[in-house]
Amino acid sequence: MTITPQKPRKDPRQERSRSTVDAILEAAGQLIERDEEAKQSRVSTTHIAERAGVSVGSLYQYFPNREALVAALLRRFVQKRFTEIRRVLDEVEPLPLEAALDRLAGRLIELELAHARVMKALMRWFVRVGDFDLIAEADREAEAALAELLARIRPKTRAVDPQLGGFFLFHAMRNTLGMAAFREGDMLRAPAAQAELTRLLYGYLRPD
Repeated sequence: MTITPQKPRKDPRQERSRSTVDAILEAAGQLIERDEEAKQSRVSTTHIAERAGVSVGSLYQYFPNREALVAALLRRFVQKRFTEIRRVLDEVEPLPLEAALDRLAGRLIELELAHARVMKALMRWFVRVGDFDLIAEADREAEAALAELLARIRPKTRAVDPQLGGFFLFHAMRNTLGMAAFREGDMLRAPAAQAELTRLLYGYLRPD
């Protein structure tokens, strides 16, 4: 069995090259999201190049195949999401515990709804691309960020090991929000969704 390369062929160092790669990835994201909405799977490197306004040859200078391109797009999306989550964690830290968790729940739901369709599409492609190291690395970074937050707000919570707490909290949130996104976000749009997620988080962290 031949393993399909999943890494970019060339690292874009010059500004013009970075702009080309940005245009290619933006076009790929738009087409993948469009196909998800239409419940089709017609994305090809030719379509992506046309949408990006570059030649297919230029696309292949940076990505050896469609799978490598989608892997790069998924990597960029995951990094962007992590930056957004880190910003939310910093935002809620000064608040009292229940208010902080309510704000966290609300902001995470907003982010999930904003990106639900593209994330759903990318995860379908992820099954084909199989870049499990990328997902594992992103998970560890998010777990560590939550562990840092728990260590800083320890006086507000029950006695919980930050590393264990970060692990369980992250996966409880990710799996809950992720499954809701795969159902087109209907559950997350329910008026009580934020309150229910807050109860889940507060029930785990509230002082004994």
